Amino acid sequence: MTDNDDYDNEQDDDNDEIEDENEQVCCVIGLSVLVSAAAKGDLLLLERTLGGEHGEFSEEDISMALLRAACLGNATCVSRLLAHGADPDCEDLDGDTPLMLAATNNHIGAF
Repeated sequence: MTDNDDYDNEQDDDNDEIEDENEQVCCVIGLSVLVSAAAKGDLLLLERTLGGEHGEFSEEDISMALLRAACLGNATCVSRLLAHGADPDCEDLDGDTPLMLAATNNHIGAF
């Protein structure tokens, strides 16, 4: 094993620890990992979660993730969520759709 291999293994361990911390923080504040990833614009975590790496997620989770991503202008996350079957006509508690939230927050480019 080379020094470079040791470094790569340490980096993998660090990434795993960060992901574990992200999941723990999300659970503490009541957000699913999917919603948190979309809100932060963390495409890697979003992709992993959509791929089932962090357990199952509900239709409500994917809708909430889409609403958050649209509101914050995370266009790449919006497109990935839509490609994964998120409902573009879902509504938040106020009856706002992702498109309405994006427009209200000057992020119309997210769509």
